[in-house]
Amino acid sequence: QAEVHLAYLNGVKVEYFSSTLSTWLAGYVNGEAPLAQRQPSSTANNKTTNGTVPDYSIRLENGQMRFDVGLDEFRLALQTGEAVDMLDSNGGTWKPARINGVVSSNPTQYGYIVEVADGDAPLSRMSARQLRRRFPVGDEVDVYFGDREGWASCIVVDPAT
Repeated sequence: QAEVHLAYLNGVKVEYFSSTLSTWLAGYVNGEAPLAQRQPSSTANNKTTNGTVPDYSIRLENGQMRFDVGLDEFRLALQTGEAVDMLDSNGGTWKPARINGVVSSNPTQYGYIVEVADGDAPLSRMSARQLRRRFPVGDEVDVYFGDREGWASCIVVDPAT
């Protein structure tokens, strides 16, 4: 039996994107789908992953369960100091920013404090829906290549080079 490398362990705090509500909701990883129910891994950077990518169950903070949740439907909660892009509601463009704190223990409901890269004053109560992770060129990141290979450390490169 080959060793299985899960992307996330049970109990990890995450943000689940509800397509019905069109917003992020706080929750916790509550298990992965059995091997027989997993889908073959997709490709990343033209490299076919070796194995399968598990679907997860997410327990929302209100106690509701979401089953068969794919890796593209949830994310780790954003952390203070983390690089993000913030959706500018005026122009509809993404601006580089950093998480400068949280308003409460549930930032998906009450918002994040965000410092915009252009030097404006920090903005509070920014909706999680208006924020996405940013991976600057040169940063070290961990990339998940399926349950057989698991996580690998990689460096972000400019796709134009």
